Amino acid sequence: MALAIGAGGRFGHGARGPAARRRSPTRSGICGDRSCRIEDQTQAQCHALANGNRNGHWFGAGNSKRSAESFAMGFCSNAETSCAIRYSHCR
Repeated sequence: MALAIGAGGRFGHGARGPAARRRSPTRSGICGDRSCRIEDQTQAQCHALANGNRNGHWFGAGNSKRSAESFAMGFCSNAETSCAIRYSHCR
């Protein structure tokens, strides 16, 4: 699974297996914009994205939605003063 981030807060998620890693985010439709770049990849079952008040993006992965969100919030909280989960997905 891969998460891509682009300009203006655009983001996208792909869960296509090994093929997702070989394609660019725009060709694979993960984010749909030329500014998008894959920022995080994982083999875990779940992926989460947290945003901070300074426009930081923090990722978490785990075998449950709750654990992925917890990791994302933990990483964000270490660097930002205010964080929120923006997206989470399990395959």
